[in-house]
Amino acid sequence: EHDLRSLLTVEQSKIMAMFYQLECSVSNAHSKDVVGKNWNYVPYSHLRFYKALKELVETKNDPNPVKDVKFLELGCGLGTKLYIASQWVGCGKVDGIEINPTYAEIARNMVNKRGTVHCMSVKDFKQYGDYDIIYTYGEVRQDNNHTINLVQEAMKPGAILLQ
Repeated sequence: EHDLRSLLTVEQSKIMAMFYQLECSVSNAHSKDVVGKNWNYVPYSHLRFYKALKELVETKNDPNPVKDVKFLELGCGLGTKLYIASQWVGCGKVDGIEINPTYAEIARNMVNKRGTVHCMSVKDFKQYGDYDIIYTYGEVRQDNNHTINLVQEAMKPGAILLQ
């Protein structure tokens, strides 16, 4: 992680630390999701996410510049990774799917006008074929990869699933 930090400005490092603390405090306060299942959530490193997404966007075999990349996060929570995809990586459109209405509202503020946050189950979403990069961290682990299979079948050719 220490070597990865050189990719960031001081301000970005502070924001990442704040995002991590925010996600940890929220996940500890809400140990049940909206359908009543217990879960333990450990946030994926924002720094590793930033590096992986940045590299994917830069090396994607696509003539479109980064501003045309369409990014979707499954189970976007508070929208911190949507913010990183939009503001730091520069993806042109960043959308998220979040089943928890409170989290979805916070995530909408994170994406501002750069995208949309849909408050729904990822199983009910139908536009997976519209995206170049789809990211998920915790969502698919809860249903034994049924969701990931659904998403992969609906993705457009050349799209990337980052998990």
